[in-house]
Amino acid sequence: MSPVQVLSAAPQNHPQPKLNIRVYFGFLKNLKPLFSQTYSKPAPITSLIPSLVSATLQTKGLPFLEKHLTSVKHYQEKILRIVCDLQFLKVDFDLNKVGIVGVVLAFIGLFLPWWEINFSVWETVNKEETAMQSAGISVFPYQTSSRNFPASQTIALNMIPFLLFVLPLIVIGILLGTVGSVIDDEEKERILLILAGLLTLFSTILFIFMLQVELWAAPPAPYFFLSYLGQVFSHSLVPIPKVGIFSNGESAFEEASLHYSSYLSIGFWLAVIAAAVMLFASRKHA
Repeated sequence: MSPVQVLSAAPQNHPQPKLNIRVYFGFLKNLKPLFSQTYSKPAPITSLIPSLVSATLQTKGLPFLEKHLTSVKHYQEKILRIVCDLQFLKVDFDLNKVGIVGVVLAFIGLFLPWWEINFSVWETVNKEETAMQSAGISVFPYQTSSRNFPASQTIALNMIPFLLFVLPLIVIGILLGTVGSVIDDEEKERILLILAGLLTLFSTILFIFMLQVELWAAPPAPYFFLSYLGQVFSHSLVPIPKVGIFSNGESAFEEASLHYSSYLSIGFWLAVIAAAVMLFASRKHA
């Protein structure tokens, strides 16, 4: 009697028939074609599952698989439907990583100083130093900030032109660069990244022009407030001379000496680098 006949003769209402040695060898016999095929041509493990289930059911060695086969097929079909549905929800972004780097650099540079000037003042009486103080002014595309200047100190730079022209250009450049770096259209991606790079670059050129015009008109601040050490109400107002975008010099007023240095700062150079990176990213599909 074959293993299949032995299992067929077993009572149908038996909850879990014991797997004897004959059933075991019958099970292996049914798996023989599966293993021979597997060794001759490697296949993924998932492809073995249907043959494994089929061999198991032929031998009746594991009746619980037969009982739950319908449920397994049901969940398998359900999973396939979900996978098919997800294909419609898939958003295919062609991410331009170089363009994203340019956008990030421009965004960071927006919150760092674009131009700075530093002062150091000291006053000597009878060839002895009586007071020394340092301060600085930082210019952003949208505001100015000062270090060690009193609240009543007036910063002479007019920021309205920067707010009206420089700031919108770099913000638009950042937005266009972001869209151009994720859009799934090679031609639109190239055009948007070129526009973003040019606008960002133009904002830096416009910043230099407007700043130089302001510095030609007046110093960044009318005077430097020098207070004497240990004397609250004793101070000197040291005039600040006109400076350029890049300057380094000294000026004297009565017994006070003022040293100053000005330069384009890290925020400006990050914007320039960001413009170059976005223009380079536009050549990705060229």
